[in-house]
Amino acid sequence: MRNEHNSRETDSGILYFTTILDDMWRGFKKFFLLCLIIIAACGAGFYFRAKTSYKPSYQAYSSFVVDTKTAYVYNQDYSNEKTAGQLSKTFPYILTSGALSDIVAESLDVDTIPATITAEAISDTSIFTINVTASDPDTAYNVLQAVIKYYPEVAEYIIGDTQLTQMDESGVPESPVNPPQFRQSAVKGALGGVVLSLLFLFFYAATRKTVRREEDLKDYLSIPYLGSVPKSRGKRRKKSKKTVLLDGSGNNTVLRESFRTVRTRTVKKAEEDGVKSILVTSATAGEGKTTVAVNLAISLAKKGKSVILVDADLRNPSVAEAMGLEKKEYGVADVLEQKADLRDIRLRYGEYGLDILPGGDPLKDPSVILGGGLMEKLLQVLPRKYDYVIVDTPPCGMLSDASFIARMVDGAVMVVRQDSARIDRILGGVENIAATGVDLIGYVLNGTEMDMVMGTVMDTAVMVMAMDTVMVMGTVMDTDTVTMAIMERKTTDMEKDRSRKKRRNNATEYNNTGPIRPVYFSKKIKAKIVLKYVGIQRRKG
Repeated sequence: MRNEHNSRETDSGILYFTTILDDMWRGFKKFFLLCLIIIAACGAGFYFRAKTSYKPSYQAYSSFVVDTKTAYVYNQDYSNEKTAGQLSKTFPYILTSGALSDIVAESLDVDTIPATITAEAISDTSIFTINVTASDPDTAYNVLQAVIKYYPEVAEYIIGDTQLTQMDESGVPESPVNPPQFRQSAVKGALGGVVLSLLFLFFYAATRKTVRREEDLKDYLSIPYLGSVPKSRGKRRKKSKKTVLLDGSGNNTVLRESFRTVRTRTVKKAEEDGVKSILVTSATAGEGKTTVAVNLAISLAKKGKSVILVDADLRNPSVAEAMGLEKKEYGVADVLEQKADLRDIRLRYGEYGLDILPGGDPLKDPSVILGGGLMEKLLQVLPRKYDYVIVDTPPCGMLSDASFIARMVDGAVMVVRQDSARIDRILGGVENIAATGVDLIGYVLNGTEMDMVMGTVMDTAVMVMAMDTVMVMGTVMDTDTVTMAIMERKTTDMEKDRSRKKRRNNATEYNNTGPIRPVYFSKKIKAKIVLKYVGIQRRKG
């Protein structure tokens, strides 16, 4: 039990660490420009600081050998090397004496010596070196010459009979002893900027309470998960509000399969609960609620359902523009104000029997006309004529419009964009909708990165199918039953599905290659081919 507990803790720690790294990477992509500015600013700051504070130092030096024969405190011969070495250690202290400083300053005709004078004795020798450091090479050399001239006199006065033999002299220094290191300073600053950026990204990852994956909301919400919609990779014109549509050019199989999943799960829940009018909303702006509402309506219409899409976001109507439809003179707001009839505003999209009720001109405060009773009557009448009524509303966490409309419909779908709104904002929006008593069908995770993964699976499957060595054993029909079985990793009985299909339209058998049997998705099979009518799915083997 203890080992199992420790293993769980280890797995939890690894998961947390992996999540932090993943969020840091997301933060880096999101704040790339900011990180670049931090690194550049730190590098430039260190560079200019080093450049403005730099003061060159020039050093002149001279080395001496110490020799002595007598001294005032000794009665013996000190000519031996050991004694001379001891005295060489004493001579540096003479440099700090006021007597020498006064004499040197007087000789240079200055009040204070414009240089730093030091001396260093070489260990186990009778040699010591005088160093003079100044900001000007001539000053350093002149001070050194004054020290050399008057130093023996002061030393003899303090110690006694001494002899200093000059070994070498530097002359006027040509280059500073502290050469500028502006480039090195800039590199250090840039490295410091990298560290600051990493700290910022770590703080961002540790405090970012957004939805990154499906599991992030399962601990907070009891409503079902309807599916994930991949981030669009299609090229858009700058400042264009046109949405990537299921039946438009440039979309991919993953997008179609994603909305097929959302549609299947939504319809399943709607049929179970008797839901015909569905509100689509989000907690905050920019979550992609209009995109989901539009494509959900298209997906239902392509399935043969009669659908009408109502743009109830009267503050910012965008359904017609998102679908590339020409804007009419009137909209839903005009109908609610009794300025126009439904026939005047209704638009037809595509060949699927999809009707659109555009919003019209934006309103600053639509609460008055929403509370007039006509919207409720409209949402009561439409379900009698259509299989499904999809209603696009303003964000439910920011405005009360969505909560007001939610009381008039049968069910609601929440749209959550990956790594966008904070979880507390999402929960607040869900709470607002739930307070109305409407049936919460589930939530859709929008803007995920799964397209990259699924695209790879598609390429692999197509490549495998192109090989001559691969034998086609049959086809799996593209039905909601099969789709749900794939998503839920369960078996499905094609015989039952065939019977239902025959009852609807007397279709022929799904597979003419052999008898129809239950389809099992074995763990031993690492890739399954499911193209449209032969689709594609991949499972971990």
